Amino acid sequence: MTDYMSAMLDELMGSTRNANAGEKVEIDFNGAEICKDFLVAFCPHDLFRNTKNDIGYCNLKHDVNAKRLYEESARRYKCGYEERFLNRVSEMDRDVRRKIDKNEKRLVITQTSNEEETFGKLKESQEEKMNDLLKKIDDKMEEAEKAGNEGNVNLAQSLVEEANKLKEERDLCEVEGRNLLERFHHLEDVANSLNKPMKVCQICGCFMLVNDAQSRIDDHFSGKLHIAYATIRDILETLPKTMEEKKKEDRSERDRVDREREKEKGRADQRDKDRDHRSSRGSSHKSSDRDREREKDKDRERRRSRSRDRRDRSSRDRDSGRDRGSSDRRDRDRDRRDRSRDRR
Repeated sequence: MTDYMSAMLDELMGSTRNANAGEKVEIDFNGAEICKDFLVAFCPHDLFRNTKNDIGYCNLKHDVNAKRLYEESARRYKCGYEERFLNRVSEMDRDVRRKIDKNEKRLVITQTSNEEETFGKLKESQEEKMNDLLKKIDDKMEEAEKAGNEGNVNLAQSLVEEANKLKEERDLCEVEGRNLLERFHHLEDVANSLNKPMKVCQICGCFMLVNDAQSRIDDHFSGKLHIAYATIRDILETLPKTMEEKKKEDRSERDRVDREREKEKGRADQRDKDRDHRSSRGSSHKSSDRDREREKDKDRERRRSRSRDRRDRSSRDRDSGRDRGSSDRRDRDRDRRDRSRDRR
């Protein structure tokens, strides 16, 4: 009882209820002590508590703070908790559906117009099956005895094994016959005592009176067992849809992020291209400037070369003039000397 009360307080106030005021307590919804079914939706142990289908107390923590933390977490629907929860409650739903089918078959026996005739036919069929099995068993045992007398031990053992299997089938048939009789008498007593037709609740599998008082119908629908199975039926319908919608949202978000990433990559590529283009254009301008400078240098060099050529020619001309003047003077002097000798 102490553990139960502690679990109830944890569920209502959280497992950190005993912490000092202002004390920060780390909560991990992934902890091994945390009930994952409670995080997802509800714990089946709580759902069936104090009903005829009670499955006992849950030995894990039902922490409301961990539940809130999980519901707000980006990891919600990504830890596998929902899948395990659905597997568990799906098995419970299958169990109650089998119960519904079984109880409906029981009603077929008791609510036909000729109940005794129906049961009589079933009983007769069961007895015929029993007699047939007994005959087969006797035949197998006789054959086994005969084979043993003839020394065919292997065949005798094989026939005895077949006879034993038939005996097991006969025993099972006897049990089914007794169960059939008990179910018939039970439902017959219920139907006779109420003297009203009955039906099976399609949610929890319990028997209900047809055209019963509304107050009794309301009491049944508000009963804890009915609500438990109705809750399971509802979560099996809604949770998979919610999970699928979440998957679609995640896919849409991933697609959006991928598109944004592609756009950003495209913009980055374009910026790189523009940078390369500007760099190339700048390099082209610089190359042109260098070419122009080289041409200017060549022009200046050509002008200087021509100027040097002119200076050289002028210098040569002056030197040549001086040489010619000296030669003329020497020639004139020789002429004068020659004429002077002739006169003497």
